[in-house]
Amino acid sequence: YAAPTGISTFWIMGNACATSTNPKHVSAVFKRNYSVRGIPMFLRHFLKLLGENSIILATGKDWTSKRVTFTRSLTPNILKNMHPAIVKVCERCAEDVRRHS
Repeated sequence: YAAPTGISTFWIMGNACATSTNPKHVSAVFKRNYSVRGIPMFLRHFLKLLGENSIILATGKDWTSKRVTFTRSLTPNILKNMHPAIVKVCERCAEDVRRHS
């Protein structure tokens, strides 16, 4: 269930997750470099949540390189071909949630 803003937060196997159904949110992440490296209080949290190789934590040329790679990997044809696998993963996740609820 997503909030009216389109954002949904949840936990999967002890890991915090967030999703958005709003294309503007996704676009904002990939069009800008939201580095939190200058904020030590949040850095440890974001590193644990997003990982050292996160596009969100990347800066400079590293961010540009990751964005190019990510953009190339999400062409309409690739997403169309991934659809059956995405559906299976979602169904498996939903079943796990039902089983553990």
